Amino acid sequence: MKTRLQSLWDEVSPEGGPCPQPDRKSVRRRVDAALDQKARALHPWRAVRLAAICAAALVLLTGTALAAGALLPEYNVLRAFFGRGENAPGAEGLVNAQPISVSDENYTLTVTSSISDGSMFYLTVLLQGKTPQAAAYLQEPGFSSDLLSLWAAPLDSADNIARWGMCYAACDYRNYDPDSSTWSVNVRGNNPGGADCMVSLRCSKMEEGLRLTFPTQAAPTIVLDIGREGPGLDPYAFEDSIAGSVTLNRITLSPLSLRAEFTSPDDSPPIPLLHFLWKDGSVSPARQMGIRGGASGFRHVGAGELWQLDETWTLSSVQDLSQMEAVVFGGLAYPLDGGAPYAVDVDALPQHELAP
Repeated sequence: MKTRLQSLWDEVSPEGGPCPQPDRKSVRRRVDAALDQKARALHPWRAVRLAAICAAALVLLTGTALAAGALLPEYNVLRAFFGRGENAPGAEGLVNAQPISVSDENYTLTVTSSISDGSMFYLTVLLQGKTPQAAAYLQEPGFSSDLLSLWAAPLDSADNIARWGMCYAACDYRNYDPDSSTWSVNVRGNNPGGADCMVSLRCSKMEEGLRLTFPTQAAPTIVLDIGREGPGLDPYAFEDSIAGSVTLNRITLSPLSLRAEFTSPDDSPPIPLLHFLWKDGSVSPARQMGIRGGASGFRHVGAGELWQLDETWTLSSVQDLSQMEAVVFGGLAYPLDGGAPYAVDVDALPQHELAP
């Protein structure tokens, strides 16, 4: 017969299975250490406290699962896209981990986790072949070309087909078992709708018109108007080196990404040299935050000889913007709270060298 705890677990865990239990020996060791390090047998009354601790741990476990709607799968968007640093506390709360699926006779397409902001979507997807023919196709070299496509529309106008926009989507297919008929796919796409959106994902091998459509809630963003010329960084160098200048017009910063709108006279322009000031007094160079290499986004020729760029970088880990003081560019710090810019000694700021 199911316990109440097992029933709660069945409701919130898409994988099912037995409800995880705290390690009683580990809890017992911590209780002993917190009391007086004596053997538990000398304190029979500890059994009552131990039971209370186990109950509290399970309440926290199921409470967190209920609040999030589902527990994060082992492989999720935080691990796939934001694993190059330590994620801020509460990052899991930004993830939608309620799996949704669509199937036809040949394939099953499942979104296992998603996260977004006003600039980008990040999805982890499973694509499974249900028939021998479908499984064989998934094992063919080069099958992944143009297999998945992504659209988005503002949440308040998703019923207006004219508002749906095609997303630029980069798909990274991973199959750790060459004999498996299931592929894991990391999907990253630009958000043409901005803010909260409806997203639609389609596999070109599935029935016409069959797609996964679901809402996303965007992480909060901060927009800083800069309008200042400053140094540009060589995006391909192994260490920070000035490679010209750019005029940075605007920055859009979220816990997940940084979007920069800037102009340059160079058709292969440098990227803005940025630093991030934290309220505890520490400083993060841009490359430590994930701003490196060739940028994503779109580029077009503006008036005259200037190139106008709109580039978005995925940060190396999810950031807690409430702990960030300002973004520094061209000798000025621009506070995230909208305060007036103030001068900063750029020469005193740390530089960051990239590993080859």
